[in-house]
Amino acid sequence: MFKRLVLAVVVIVAVAIAAAYVLRPELFTAEGRRARFIRSLERGPMMVRRSCQSMETFVQVSYWQAMRASDQEQTGRVLGEYCREQGSSGQMTILDAESNRKLAHWDGSAFQRF
Repeated sequence: MFKRLVLAVVVIVAVAIAAAYVLRPELFTAEGRRARFIRSLERGPMMVRRSCQSMETFVQVSYWQAMRASDQEQTGRVLGEYCREQGSSGQMTILDAESNRKLAHWDGSAFQRF
């Protein structure tokens, strides 16, 4: 009985993974992960506005400062990569939405905090 239950669970999980891969392949690609990350930034309270043309993202500084350094770097890198795909140079400057103070910059290969 227990073996059948385990086998049934394994089969159901395998079928669900296969269906997700076939029906939504973007779940398993770097582009899909990047798109989901950007959507989560846009829906969350931190990011106020973003412009690929001006290569700037305005954030709520309290949320930005609460992030770990590695998460800040990932945010700058992902936003820069997204904007490069949209036709910009791939650089991204992170600014305080209230004071316009420069918080960080991604130049396409390195991240710098201010």
